[in-house]
Amino acid sequence: MEEKKLLAQLEEIARQLDIELRWDDGEFTGGSCRLRNKRLLLINRSLPTFLKIEVLCRELSERDLSGIFILPAIREKLSTFR
Repeated sequence: MEEKKLLAQLEEIARQLDIELRWDDGEFTGGSCRLRNKRLLLINRSLPTFLKIEVLCRELSERDLSGIFILPAIREKLSTFR
């Protein structure tokens, strides 16, 4: 699957899990946090696409994904980060 399509699919999964994505600049890669009882996933917008995918996969692989439909290719990609 093309990287940009994969990234868009991962962003949609995060939305379905009610995780707010925030893209920002700085000297960090990315990760999840809580702000006022809200789950956030902060990602460095200047990263190359493949690293954005890695950050999203790493964070999403730690969540319960059983309640949402995920394309088999994406589910397989997520399983490599467990």
